[in-house]
Amino acid sequence: MNTDIDMKLDVLGTEYLILERSKNEDEILGDNSGYCDKTTKKIVIAKRDSDSTLGDWDAYRRHCLRHEIIHAFMFESGLDSIESYPLEFMVDWTAMQFRKIQRAFEIAGCER
Repeated sequence: MNTDIDMKLDVLGTEYLILERSKNEDEILGDNSGYCDKTTKKIVIAKRDSDSTLGDWDAYRRHCLRHEIIHAFMFESGLDSIESYPLEFMVDWTAMQFRKIQRAFEIAGCER
């Protein structure tokens, strides 16, 4: 993901805005590395802090982005209201949605 450009991503027909912001720019981040807001259809990923000790920030950022994109797919599939899911149900859902998720990862540049 280009850190200078915000992007839009289609998640099961719903447009999500992906933003990369510092924790000073987005107070909702708090101590988190990212979040997905289903009410505003926004995914926010934290920029690297100057005190970060991670050796490969880009790999970590891609991981966080994938995590939040999965949240968006869960929200748009109506799975956010279920408190616990049987493992097979989640495996089946992932198998059915994988191609769409893979395409979203490719568009967002976090497929690795």
